[in-house]
Formats: sequence, structure tokens, C-alpha cells
Amino acid sequence: MGASGWNYITEYRGDVESSLAALREREFARPDSYWRGILPLWDLPIPATLDELFTEPYYEFLGCNGTHCVIDVGFKNFEPLDPADLVDTFGSEQPDRAKFESVAGEHFENLNIFLSGRWYGSYVVLHEDGTPTEVAFWGFSGD
Repeated sequence: MGASGWNYITEYRGDVESSLAALREREFARPDSYWRGILPLWDLPIPATLDELFTEPYYEFLGCNGTHCVIDVGFKNFEPLDPADLVDTFGSEQPDRAKFESVAGEHFENLNIFLSGRWYGSYVVLHEDGTPTEVAFWGFSGD
């Protein structure tokens, strides 16, 4: 199938790691997720929890196929844009959502230069009046 690019803007929940965890749980719960339709082809049941998806019966599926969404990338494989890149790209170390969207492109394609490769992601904390309000995540994953 190839790798899939994905992108999200989600609520800031006090820190980036908590924001990512909530986003991954939300994506896990989506009934129309690509990976839910592929698991039966691997003779695997739909796991009841996100934690269960990362247990032994699913290792080969995840390694060979992946979910093709943010679920594939754990927090340690996300990199923030450094302050110089934020200023060069958005004109501020604390861009707001409107500025982010105007620069990022429809599918964040203008920001893919910041990705380390497949199975990695990047993020930017978005602000409103100096207060973190959302986090933009993007990356590539899948076979």
C-alpha cells in the first residue's frame, strides 16, 4: 500500500504528550479507521483498547502494515519544530491557528521538510494571545 501521510489539529491538554495521548485514543475509537478494515485480513480481532493493539498478537501487523494514522507514532518519535524554524516558518515562536493553516497547506504538505522520515512526526503548539490552545501533529506511517 505504501506510507500514508496524516495530520491533525487537536486540543492542547496541558502538555504535548497528554494532547497526543488523547488524540491517539480518539483515532483508535473511530469506527471507520483504515486499520479496522484490514485487521480481519490478517485474521486478527479488533482489539478492545489501544494498549491491546500493542500486544504480541498485533506486532507483525503493526510492523508490516501499521494503522496509517497517528496511532503508529509514539511520543518519543515526534519532534517539535525548534524556535528558529518556528520563527523562519511562521514569523513567531507561538503561531496561532490561522497563521499555521496559512503556511502549512491543506494537508500540511508545506511542513513535510521537518519530518525525519516514515514512522516519525512533528508538531507545533498553537497559541491564542500567548496561551497554548491546540497542537498540530503531522507525519508518515504505514508499510
